[in-house]
Amino acid sequence: MNRLYTGAALVAAAALAVGGVAAGHLSGRSNADRAATVDLAVSVPGDGGGSAAVANAVQQTRKMIESPFLLHSASVLTTDLEALDPAGMDSYLATLSNSELRSLDRVLRPQFSGPAAPRQIADQARRRLVNALLDRASGRNVTRITPLLTFLQPELRTSDGAWQKNTKWDFQYTPAIGRPGGLYGPADGPDLHDADQRDLNDCYFHAELLSLARRDPIWVEHNITQNDNGTYTVTFYPGGTATKIDITANLPYFSYTDKNGIQQSGWTYGGIQSGIWIALYEKAYAQLKGGYPAIEGNDPLSPQAWTGAAYTDLTGNASERAGKFTASTSVVSAPSLDTIARWLTAGKAVVTSSNPYTNGLLIFPDAPNPFVDGFIDVPAQPVGDNGAAQGASQTNVVDSRHEYVVESVDTKNRTITLANPWGSKSGTPWQFRITEGVYHKSFMDAAAVQLPSVPGDYPPPNVA
Repeated sequence: MNRLYTGAALVAAAALAVGGVAAGHLSGRSNADRAATVDLAVSVPGDGGGSAAVANAVQQTRKMIESPFLLHSASVLTTDLEALDPAGMDSYLATLSNSELRSLDRVLRPQFSGPAAPRQIADQARRRLVNALLDRASGRNVTRITPLLTFLQPELRTSDGAWQKNTKWDFQYTPAIGRPGGLYGPADGPDLHDADQRDLNDCYFHAELLSLARRDPIWVEHNITQNDNGTYTVTFYPGGTATKIDITANLPYFSYTDKNGIQQSGWTYGGIQSGIWIALYEKAYAQLKGGYPAIEGNDPLSPQAWTGAAYTDLTGNASERAGKFTASTSVVSAPSLDTIARWLTAGKAVVTSSNPYTNGLLIFPDAPNPFVDGFIDVPAQPVGDNGAAQGASQTNVVDSRHEYVVESVDTKNRTITLANPWGSKSGTPWQFRITEGVYHKSFMDAAAVQLPSVPGDYPPPNVA
């Protein structure tokens, strides 16, 4: 669930590096295109994958532009680009004008309307092409091509062409690399307190990523790296195979005019309140799966969905699951705290999902006893300084059909402490402790995963 350096000589050298075809086309460019190349390209021609390799890539690109319906040729272009080294990639990009790059983008980005619709290359093919470009281009060429090649970014629209979340909003990718706090904010690495799910209904992904960060932040750091050219690489493990996803540091940003005529704007999707590591991980996951709409949902009630659904993609390991919800009989069977305690003791990351009948547990800050009988069986204040309820006589704690991080279990007092991926800025207590009775009334299942062995200091499990 969600809540609200070069000069003209270098350009000429680049033309020579790709032979007569490129040189002939270069002479026909507009002055604006020629100037843009001079200002932004940093290619140093030479061997750079070989002049023939660069010429092949340029020729294939222009062939695609001239014959946009031959999308199968995208794999040929990708193979040509993968044959280039960084110098060769910059020679290739120096040879292509801005208008040519825009034309290439029109060919490769998804088309949902018009005479060419529907047209879209396979997600895996697009990822491979994006990786070939971002892995080899220099930083200044990444800056140049990012606004020209929109297919570098995960799709924001659904297959019917509507903008994700709200068709009245204007969405665009905006650079986030200069945000205060950098990748991890004030912390030295990934931290549970960075939780900040925002607008997309992908609580499962946020909860599972945060549970991994809590279990071993060094492991998460190992799988997200900033590259010298300003891009980032996030590694996933679908089917147990390491899959690297290259992305730019541009994140979805929305703007719209409200009913009072006031301009509203902000970051659309998750995790930027303390650094941008969660938002980048989410973006890379959208790239892996085929766009932001593709990762939304995973409703626990759907037969195709399950708690712990992202664990295998994130770690390569299969998750364990306990408890269930049977829609035909409306029977909820949450796992015992002892089962969850065993998972934590074994060093596993654990999440749990609330059931569809949970209408929002309530806390009363002025309650004389933090534990009372019946449905409202939670402490008067949530755990942690950032999550305390302020001023209200009652505050929702548990949202229905929502996935939470399991922080700890107290087997003596029979309580469980959870964290909401919405985070501390959500207006809802985001860390709270409930008794076993309330847990069984409000939750339906849990999942756990063992992290692969990598260097890292595991914190002691929180099991009393």
